Amino acid sequence: MSDWNFRNLDLSGVDIQRPSRFLPVGNHVCVLNDCEVVTSKSGWQIILYWEEIEGAGSCRDYITIHANSKEDNAQLAERIGKERLKAVLTYGGHPTPDNPNDVNTMKGMVVGVICEKDDDWIDKFGNQRQGIVKPRRNGAYVKASDFGYTGALRASTTTRGFGPAGRKAAAVAHAAATPDLDD
Repeated sequence: MSDWNFRNLDLSGVDIQRPSRFLPVGNHVCVLNDCEVVTSKSGWQIILYWEEIEGAGSCRDYITIHANSKEDNAQLAERIGKERLKAVLTYGGHPTPDNPNDVNTMKGMVVGVICEKDDDWIDKFGNQRQGIVKPRRNGAYVKASDFGYTGALRASTTTRGFGPAGRKAAAVAHAAATPDLDD
């Protein structure tokens, strides 16, 4: 039996979990708050964690960047994934979109994200579940300026947990950090 008891519980180093709000269907200007490369049985994926710059909500995108299988459908998923990632890097103002080198260099990029509702589905118990809103399958990423955004292409990644004014101020404050792609 363990020595642990509730009286000894120490939460001093734990952050408060914020309620998540999914972005609604539509066009959004988002900052890439976090990203990570993960492996699965089918290959390698990059998970992008987006937050709308005005605080309207957040979403995730799972992009296949390497398929283990040489089957046509797996190779198609890899090609589409690489196209999606290149769009994020290009529209987000990454200095080397052809060779991003380090996943951490992507954090803080600001791009336009077009979200759509995924199809409803049936779970393993036969219950119908609603599809979630996520970046659309094709053409999900555009220049943030396409949606009227005139701020920086790179924002602080420390904006998570701050209100909409903090996120917007961080994006504006870093306007000089990334060159404008329209030049």
